Amino acid sequence: MSSSSSSSSSSSSSKRATEHSSEGDAKRRRKGGYVYQSRKAQEDPLEHVNSVIVQFESQEGEQLGAPLEIPFQVTMHQMQQLVNQQLGQVDPEDRLPYSFWVNNTEVVDSLKATVRELGDTVSTERTISVVYQPQAVFRVRSVTRCSNTIPGHTEAVLHTHFSPDGKDLASGSGDTTVRVWDVNTSTPKFTLTGHKNWVLAVAWSPNARWLASGGMDGQVRIWNPRTGKLHGRVLFGHKKWITALAWEPMNVNPQCTRVASSSKDGTIKIWDIVKGQCVLSLSGHTAAVKCIRWGGCGLIYSASQDRTIKVWEASTGKLCRTLKGHAHWVNTLSLSTDYVLRTGPFDHKGRTGVNVKRFIDPPAAVAADADAGEKKEESVTTNSNEQQQQNQKKKNNNKKKKKQKRKPDPPELPETEEYLKAVQELCQNKYKQALAACGGKELLVSGSDDFTLFLWDPANTKEPINRLTGHQQPVNFVLYSPDAHYIASASFDNSVRLWDGRSGKFQGVLRGHVQSVYQVCWSADSRLLVSSSKDSTLKCWDPRTRKCKVDLPGHADEVFAVDWSPDGERVVSGGKDCILKIWRN
Repeated sequence: MSSSSSSSSSSSSSKRATEHSSEGDAKRRRKGGYVYQSRKAQEDPLEHVNSVIVQFESQEGEQLGAPLEIPFQVTMHQMQQLVNQQLGQVDPEDRLPYSFWVNNTEVVDSLKATVRELGDTVSTERTISVVYQPQAVFRVRSVTRCSNTIPGHTEAVLHTHFSPDGKDLASGSGDTTVRVWDVNTSTPKFTLTGHKNWVLAVAWSPNARWLASGGMDGQVRIWNPRTGKLHGRVLFGHKKWITALAWEPMNVNPQCTRVASSSKDGTIKIWDIVKGQCVLSLSGHTAAVKCIRWGGCGLIYSASQDRTIKVWEASTGKLCRTLKGHAHWVNTLSLSTDYVLRTGPFDHKGRTGVNVKRFIDPPAAVAADADAGEKKEESVTTNSNEQQQQNQKKKNNNKKKKKQKRKPDPPELPETEEYLKAVQELCQNKYKQALAACGGKELLVSGSDDFTLFLWDPANTKEPINRLTGHQQPVNFVLYSPDAHYIASASFDNSVRLWDGRSGKFQGVLRGHVQSVYQVCWSADSRLLVSSSKDSTLKCWDPRTRKCKVDLPGHADEVFAVDWSPDGERVVSGGKDCILKIWRN
């Protein structure tokens, strides 16, 4: 009896133990699952957020209506429709494309993805400020192929530059020549000879009338690209070679009669191309001046190997301030208004936006036209037979001209005071719009051999806005995008880095080149970027996705220079293989 009772008690106790253990395991599993879910919720607090309250603001800080509650998953295209509706742009012809920014970070995919990327800096429990900025109405297509290979130079091509209207192309080479090319036919128009050594700099005037070139011989030459002849006298004065050229902007002087040059001798000289002489010489740097920019507010900025950037008054030559911060040579500069100052009065189709016919005929010619109109009836009634004969002669002459294929003389734009005022007003309006993209300021970015960039507000203070670090080799080239939202920097560390144009915040890195990157250029709509490299290739990038869209091989050696035409149709590149290549879609 005792043995049976003991066995039953042991079995019941073991049963209770197993039930207790199973209940404990279930509790632990439930508890563990709860802990896991709570941790997951802590890791992704945005998972259950369905809507947020946003306040749309313009880049000038003006609020667009009242705050709105919108879905958290709203995309960029849906926000474009919403902003157009808020602005009353309902018709398809009136709608504009917009880009959106939260804390200087662009919304590329959806608002939720951008807020998740920003982390704790943005709270969904408060109103989110979204800045909208109009983009270019036109869209530039990515270049995908080499349409023309243009020989002609016998030494390396060191500089390429499209004219502001996009109709002509200039190239400077180590063979001491400057060549002007027709971009439509990819054929040479003129070969400009006269320099005695390498041509190191080429610059078009903003009105597309003049072409300046500077060489290792220390000379500055002004050319007429319509005739291929030297304009005026050769400009002597520098003791060493020319490093950079910059024209006076048209919003300051619509006649484009002054150009600045920098030199290895440490000076900057301002030349009057009408008088053919130096009107101001700016000295103050203690080493070679590597780069200069002429701003739209009447200031000249110069970067030097003495590790400083100096700000000068262009009208008097007075030194305003010296910007210090770099620990090595300052190689390159770019202004937030560079693109607007370069293109002058021209739009993306090469048009000036000014009705030229209003200014061609002077009042006397208009009166003569009126008199001719009064006599029209007499001429028709009395000389009908003579007119028929004259018309027949004109037709025959036109046929002869077509057979001879004689090139027509290029039309000359008027130089009347009224026309110049209209052009200056147009350029000033474009300049003000460019300033609005950076809060009403003309910002300057500099790149140096100390691997860093500095962002400045040089017209107002000598203290930098931000110090941009990340490159691991010297910064060779920097360039603002046309809409001033991005800064692209090219470095010897084989990479291109993107920065926010207003704050200098790092946006991303473009990797793909296997050797040093020499130059970059932006498309006119700021949606694409092309880089040239020592590895003999060009690459076309999408700055939003940070990915390479097209790889462009073709050159046989290093690619020193690259430029994108203002009309967005073509890219030109030149390098050590002595040839130019035209790239198109």
